[in-house]
Amino acid sequence: MKYFVVSDIHSYYTNLAKALTEAGFSTDNKDHKLVICGDLFDRGLETVELYHYILELLAKDKVILIKGNHEDLLLRALKEGRVEEVDFLNHTADTIIALANALDPRPLGSYQLSDLKYPNLVTRRIFSILKESNLTNFIQDNFVDFYVIKSYVLVHGFLPLTTKLIDNKKTVIINPDWSNASHEEWQEARWLNGQKLVLYQHLKLEGKTIICGHYPSAYGHLIVEKGLVEEEPKISTYQELNYIPFITKDIVALDGMVWQSGQINVFIIED
Repeated sequence: MKYFVVSDIHSYYTNLAKALTEAGFSTDNKDHKLVICGDLFDRGLETVELYHYILELLAKDKVILIKGNHEDLLLRALKEGRVEEVDFLNHTADTIIALANALDPRPLGSYQLSDLKYPNLVTRRIFSILKESNLTNFIQDNFVDFYVIKSYVLVHGFLPLTTKLIDNKKTVIINPDWSNASHEEWQEARWLNGQKLVLYQHLKLEGKTIICGHYPSAYGHLIVEKGLVEEEPKISTYQELNYIPFITKDIVALDGMVWQSGQINVFIIED
C-alpha cells in the first residue's frame, strides 16, 4: 500500500487536488490511500467541493481521516446548535454557512454569517439542516485520533502529554499510554505545537517518527536555518518562509500554510 499523507487542507480543494495529482495519487489505484492529518475545513472557499470529494473517497475506502482541532470546533458547534467567538476567528462559522447553503433541501435563500451572530429562527434552521444531513455523524464516525503506519505515528498536533517527577522536578513527557488516552487528552493534544515539543523539549517516541500538522512547517525550518536554539521564532515577523515539509528522524511537519502559501505538502509512505 502507498499512503499519501497531507494535513491542514482548510477548504482549499483545488490546491489539494493539484498536490495529489503531482504526487501521483489515483483513486483508481487499489494500492493508493490518502491520509489527512486533520483540519479539513475553515479558511478557504471550497468547503462544499472538498466535503463531496471526501464522501466519495470514504465510499471507496480510499481515505483515512485524523481529527484536527478544527473538527473539534465544528463538532462542538453542531452538538450545541450555536457558535462562539472562537468559531468566527477560526472560520468554523464560514464552514457552517457554506454547508448549510449547499445542503438545504428546501432553499429559502442564502444564509449569511450574521445569521449566526444573532441567534434566531434562521439560526435554528441552519443547524437543523446540518443535523438532518448527518454532518455530526460524518465527523464522529469517520475521524480517528491517530493512525500508525510502520514506524510512523500520524496525528494532528502531537501526542497526549503528562507529567513525571524526574530528579524531584515535575517534567512534561509523552503519556506512556498515549494510544489509550482519553477524549479530553486527545483534544488538548490537537492544539499542541509538535515541532516545539520535539526541538525545544526533546520529546520523542523511541523508534517512531511522529507525522503532524496544525503548526506550520516553516516553524521548524526557521529554528534550524536561523539557528534559533534558545529563542522561539515568531513566524509573523519573517517575510520569507520555507513551506516545504520539515523532516527529522523524530518528526515530520506537513502544514504548508495553504491559506497563505497556496501549498499543500504530500508525504508518501510505502508499506
